[in-house]
Amino acid sequence: MIMSIRPASRNRAVIPAAVILILTTILVYGQVAGFDFVNYDDSTYVFDNPHVRAGLTPDGVKWALTHFWAGNWHPLTMLSLMLDVECFGVDPAAHHLVNLLLHLANSTLVLLFFYFSTRRPWPSLFVAALFALHPLHVESVAWISERKDVLSAFFGLLALLAYRRYVRAPGRWPYVTVMAWMTLSLGAKAMLVTLPALLLLLDVWPLDRLDPGRPLDMRRAGRLVLEKVPLGVLSLLFGLITILAQSSAGAMATFGVKPLGLRLANAARSCWLYLFKTVWPSDLAVFYPYPDSIPWFQAIPAVLGLAAVSAAVLFLRKKPYLAAGWFWYLIGLAPVIGLVQVGGQGLADRYTYLPLVGIFVCLAYGADDLIRSGRLSARIPGIAAVLLLTALGLTTWRQLESWRNGETLFRRAIAVTENNDVAFSGLGRYLIGVKRFDEARSYLSLAVQTNPGHAANRRTLGEVYLELGRYQEAEEWLRSALNLNSEDSESWFWLGEVFRRQRRWPEAAAAYRRSLRIRPAARGHNFLGLVLISLNRWDEAMFHFREALRLDPAYSQAGSNLKKLRGLIERSRGAPPSDRRPDDRPATGRKAR
Repeated sequence: MIMSIRPASRNRAVIPAAVILILTTILVYGQVAGFDFVNYDDSTYVFDNPHVRAGLTPDGVKWALTHFWAGNWHPLTMLSLMLDVECFGVDPAAHHLVNLLLHLANSTLVLLFFYFSTRRPWPSLFVAALFALHPLHVESVAWISERKDVLSAFFGLLALLAYRRYVRAPGRWPYVTVMAWMTLSLGAKAMLVTLPALLLLLDVWPLDRLDPGRPLDMRRAGRLVLEKVPLGVLSLLFGLITILAQSSAGAMATFGVKPLGLRLANAARSCWLYLFKTVWPSDLAVFYPYPDSIPWFQAIPAVLGLAAVSAAVLFLRKKPYLAAGWFWYLIGLAPVIGLVQVGGQGLADRYTYLPLVGIFVCLAYGADDLIRSGRLSARIPGIAAVLLLTALGLTTWRQLESWRNGETLFRRAIAVTENNDVAFSGLGRYLIGVKRFDEARSYLSLAVQTNPGHAANRRTLGEVYLELGRYQEAEEWLRSALNLNSEDSESWFWLGEVFRRQRRWPEAAAAYRRSLRIRPAARGHNFLGLVLISLNRWDEAMFHFREALRLDPAYSQAGSNLKKLRGLIERSRGAPPSDRRPDDRPATGRKAR
């Protein structure tokens, strides 16, 4: 793969090599067409999301642009998922294949950016090949909910290509093009808020706007910084929106805010763990629990090591790609390194999707420099590259198997991590879905034991006891969940289900209403309607069935219940039902999501 670029015939050979790379990536990732949705955010993003299930509609577009969802504001991601449904229906194969197509496009854009910027085809191709086949990227490609990752990267890479063009031919419209692609990237996921800093880095290498071998020209450097100010303002705007969205959903507090010292130590440690997993991609999992503590003899060397490598690459001015690659990696990780804690993960494979390009640059262009200097024969690194990519492709193939469905995903996480309550809970929820309730109870009990302060684990255990017909235990677990989080609409809904199945109609109605006050949802309105029928409050029941259909027009159960209720009223009264709104209409508070 890595060869000397001097012979023209070898330069031309990069085209068929790139085609082989694309075909190999399709071969490795093609199995995702047979994968299912997983019960980890995919319901939130696609199959239980009425806005997405309706396809690309005017109401859906308005909702995507004006609502926070899943602790984020990423309208372009939601619109892309709606477009998938509009074209292919709620089909996991189609969603997976669109993710794969975006990954193929991103791999091609990586190749094009570095080739056009350096005119060194073989190292550029090797960077793209590592990007396409590395197992750390499986999560971003195989997880439908990570459409935001591959889509954001797609527009971000287009922004880099547009910026290279702007550097070669400066002007207003080329700059506006950069801003447009950056806006679309941030509209899919606010990962590239550090793009202005990354562009300053690329000004040094490979775009050669600053010469690292000479004393710093402060005036020129100042102009380059000022040039990035509009992009910086864009980053600041999207960063603030992201913080607001995550705060509104409680994403920053769900797992408890860790002490600043622990967050700093984990950030430094994570940089090295990602590098270790890059070199030796084993024990990969969908969720890595946050460490309870990091001893000083790990934290201090991690921080000093980052400082030492940073100083070393700055010292090697004759090899500017080393500093460019290393700081690309650090700058790319900065938004997700955990200094501002969001969620309970200590690190995540998906966070490396674009940042690892920097490490691949160091490896590929370093090897190519050795070949150009004559210190290394082109044949040796060429053979090594083929063997390395083959090994990575096989490892990626095996890692993809864990994403086949929710069971394989969480069993894998349980096998390679410790004290992983998210994996225990996820497997338990999957087993509930396939009606293996006794197995589900055992894993959910482990989730509660591992993280007793997490209300959702207790709520899900209550669901299991409900399905097992053990109503008293179900009620106890649901009330314990509400003791931890009294504003959990799902816990109130399932408590309503416990009462409904015991025919405790007034208590069921009160629980459903409390759930709907917190978060209006079609399912809650439907089941409240059923309870109101049993209480002979038919007009109110009709209102709630209509509300269910308003929130989710595809909710067939509510439609069927409404039709049956109309027939029941007509038979009993001999007159059409009243369309008046009941006096005790539930407060809507937030807009329905």
